[in-house]
Amino acid sequence: MSAKEIPARVTQIRYEAATIVSVEVAPTDGSTLPAFDAGAHIDLILKDDLRRSYSLYKPYTDGKSYSVAIHRDPASRGGSQYIHDTLRVGQKIKISTPKNNFPLKEDAERSIFIAGGIGITPMVCMVSRLAELGKPWELHYGARSRANAAFLDEIAAVAGNGRLITHFDDEKGGALMNLDAIFASEPNAHFYCCGPEPMLAAYEKAGRAVDRSQVHVEYFSATEE
Repeated sequence: MSAKEIPARVTQIRYEAATIVSVEVAPTDGSTLPAFDAGAHIDLILKDDLRRSYSLYKPYTDGKSYSVAIHRDPASRGGSQYIHDTLRVGQKIKISTPKNNFPLKEDAERSIFIAGGIGITPMVCMVSRLAELGKPWELHYGARSRANAAFLDEIAAVAGNGRLITHFDDEKGGALMNLDAIFASEPNAHFYCCGPEPMLAAYEKAGRAVDRSQVHVEYFSATEE
């Protein structure tokens, strides 16, 4: 076993939206889990030949558990299908220590988040952190419908200086987010996007309107389904 792998037990599985479950894991020996910053992810080693990465959505507190969320992908290569259909509370798996390829710039004066579907996961942790710091934020959250949107209550609970703007297809007549307008609204802000590849491509294109150092993106398709 790699030194970066931690034996863990599934302590909770809960439906968060129509196609999304959250999974809480805790170390089997009761040890304290390593700290992490907002935007981090861990690997779930579900079987010897099945390892997937998922963003942590609950901020680090006492180190007793980690929580991730998984969308059931119709084109699943095994990961999300296994978690939704087979993984159960009490089951032992292994997890990796946290890694962060999508760090939050905590000292930014203004932060704007754009999430599509399960791409909301790292941003729940991010807006929670900004709320803790008393920093303003704006979150544009797109999903097929309200029933497909996870963590609306969690986001509302930390609203504070933040603002949530939802874009549900069935309420907007299928209209897409106007990413150009979002970038134009706050040209000095730091922008973050996580979602399906068409959204990320459009985001990268619209992001050319501001300095590249202000544009942050998480491509989860290669590691999480």
